[in-house]
Amino acid sequence: SIQNFGSMDVLCSDKTGTLTSGEMKLEKSVGPLGAESHKVIDLAGINCSMQTGIESPLDAAILSSTNTFVKAKKLGEVPFDFERRRMSVIAVIDGTPTLICKGAPEGVLTVCSSVQLDDKIQELDSDLRSKCVATFDAMGADGYRVIAVATRTIDKRFRYASDDEKGLMLVGYIGFIDPPLPDVLKTIDELEESGVSVKIISGDNQLVTAHVCKEVGLDP
Repeated sequence: SIQNFGSMDVLCSDKTGTLTSGEMKLEKSVGPLGAESHKVIDLAGINCSMQTGIESPLDAAILSSTNTFVKAKKLGEVPFDFERRRMSVIAVIDGTPTLICKGAPEGVLTVCSSVQLDDKIQELDSDLRSKCVATFDAMGADGYRVIAVATRTIDKRFRYASDDEKGLMLVGYIGFIDPPLPDVLKTIDELEESGVSVKIISGDNQLVTAHVCKEVGLDP
């Protein structure tokens, strides 16, 4: 409850779990240019199953969609932080030590130098990078919350660090939907009738946030 609604002009609200249900549903798994790809989920599943940080609703949605992670053996981990906006797990997959990185597309793409397209590896030049950015921008504009997945082979060693997140190959993106709560539109209308303007503060991609705002009747 908020005791001073009567003197309020502006209500600043978060988005996830307030405007939306906060329950993520995995809807899409695509390659760097948007073609359907299950490999992205498989690698993300290995990452999620082995990380020791706080499990997010996104991790839970990924783990409910794959069981491939049982085939890998963990070697190390580079935890998430809000500057890099990504985290990595190092695991032995089919006998090969492999770094699997997942996180915000903006954070993952900065450490990628190649991309996997139709089982071929191509250099991530400026033109191809722009097309990869356009893929996750389009997903965000459609309301998907997006994470990127990238990988590379790596030597076995005692400890790994964020410096190892370089020269990665972008595998693709996973898109999640977090639907608006059914009564949010009515609540916002009632607030506006009472002279309270609602503003949204979110850590999500601005395209995703704008899409949710439109769905609940707010002008982005």
